[in-house]
Amino acid sequence: MQRQFEHQQRQLERRQRQAESRQRQAESRQATRREEAASAEFLRRQYPNAKMCPRCRCGPVINENCFDLQSHHNEASGRSRINNACQQCAFFTRDWNEWLQWDGVLRQGNR
Repeated sequence: MQRQFEHQQRQLERRQRQAESRQRQAESRQATRREEAASAEFLRRQYPNAKMCPRCRCGPVINENCFDLQSHHNEASGRSRINNACQQCAFFTRDWNEWLQWDGVLRQGNR
């Protein structure tokens, strides 16, 4: 009888640990979603004119200078080169206006 009780007690404790672990994981996922939503909202407010790649929708992309993306593309800048192509899919167009208005969504591949 004692052995059966101990066995059931261990099973109960194991199930409780599993339930607690699932709860922590769910809470962590929720916190991550809240943080991502807050980050997206901050970026939407901070950069209302941000664009996104028309091919893969990578964004937000912020234009800090001129609208002719070809004029400085591959230009040396210190120890690096300016790259005005999409960082995710390498889409390139010389005209900034051909990029889409950012839809405010942070996609997984954008980090």
